[in-house]
Amino acid sequence: MRQLSLFDSKANRFALLDREVKAAMAEACKRFCDRHRVSREEVVSRMNSRAREFDVRITGGNAKELTDHIFAKWLSPSAPDHMPSIRALNVFMDVVGDLSPLSVQAAVHDGAVVDAEQLRLLERAEVERQIKQLQRRKKQLEEAIR
Repeated sequence: MRQLSLFDSKANRFALLDREVKAAMAEACKRFCDRHRVSREEVVSRMNSRAREFDVRITGGNAKELTDHIFAKWLSPSAPDHMPSIRALNVFMDVVGDLSPLSVQAAVHDGAVVDAEQLRLLERAEVERQIKQLQRRKKQLEEAIR
């Protein structure tokens, strides 16, 4: 059993979750913008287009579309009252192709997010483990038959 410090409690992780999600979003947005040589405004435009394509609403109140101003607040840890909805967060991750905000959320529950390639590697490792178990069982049966 591992002893946790006062700073590594689930309550503390929950308290910092919004800030960590915002930081992950900001970093993912920066990586995307740098990699594709686009601005934040272009990310907002792509999010609005994707939201229309998926027929989901990513804004609150009377707003029909996401604005650059609100998007900046979503990425800012100093604006704790402005968090994207789960739909908006999913549209964001789809647009930038980065699941790090979801990874932050999973980490609060001691979970992890894996991509398709990592999942195949995990499945392969599980199959290898099962093969070893079956080989041991086969050997036990062969010895019992002798």
